[in-house]
Amino acid sequence: MVAIKSPKGTGKSTTIAPIVQKAYAQGKKVLLLTHRIQLANDLCKKFGVWYVSDLGSTGLSKVPGMGLCVDSLHPNSQAQFDHSEWEGCTVVLDEVEQLLKHLLTSQTCQKKRISILETFFSLLKGAERVIIADADLSDISVKYIKNIMGVKPFVIRNDYQLEGYNCYRHPNPESVITKTDHLLAAGEKVLLLLAAQKAKSMFGTQNLEDWYREKFPELRILRIDAESLADETHPAYGAITNINEILLNYDLVIASPSIETGISIDIRGHFTSVCEIATGVQSEASVRQALGRVREPIDRHVFVSPFGFGTTPRG
Repeated sequence: MVAIKSPKGTGKSTTIAPIVQKAYAQGKKVLLLTHRIQLANDLCKKFGVWYVSDLGSTGLSKVPGMGLCVDSLHPNSQAQFDHSEWEGCTVVLDEVEQLLKHLLTSQTCQKKRISILETFFSLLKGAERVIIADADLSDISVKYIKNIMGVKPFVIRNDYQLEGYNCYRHPNPESVITKTDHLLAAGEKVLLLLAAQKAKSMFGTQNLEDWYREKFPELRILRIDAESLADETHPAYGAITNINEILLNYDLVIASPSIETGISIDIRGHFTSVCEIATGVQSEASVRQALGRVREPIDRHVFVSPFGFGTTPRG
């Protein structure tokens, strides 16, 4: 068991990739598990393995490596997952903090949670090597995986500190919108991060896209959310795989939590600010993950709700 704690933007996935590729080249099985489809797709491309939906049902048992969401860790999923076929494999759990939260609490796992957890435990116990990584890796997660496997972990902690940036906290969502308006009116380019996408959400991606297209018709605006990423006719379709080149074509990018993990925005000199409205839907870790997608130390303007919708009473 290898546990890696290293700040956002320090190349955790890049460090793991050669290990995975070497095992894969030697004919050893490799399994990449995540909590988001987009993150799984991105890791598969980095590591050179198949994503489960790219495989036909007949090829699942023969492939030496693949990536999938933990939701699929049961026999009746599209992966038709059988842990016995992955005995002795290398398992990678990237963004493990959010992965475990998703595994244990998400609604998408609810109906099959017992089966998923049983498979997860059996998979880790039978693995040759398990690599977990997270910028916010906690003792709780390390102990949880350690207790499942029954081994002593090898822990790598990178204390390197990236260059800091100014972060301005706003009292309400409207204040962030006003600031974004001023920035755009001054000719600056902005990445606007939101917690929702649906039209019924006042501060969702769809509503604010309409608002800014009407207010600034001359601007090049891109909306990135689950809906636009899946729409073959939308400019955002497939954007994640080529994110740095595509973003250069836009003045305002409005994004949902669909980009909070699994991407690295490395372009410099394009965006001048990142603005975020966190209404309490996401965890605090997710909010920080989203803010960290842009690696350049530009200003951040943030509204953070004092309470989350998922708060456990007396928890």
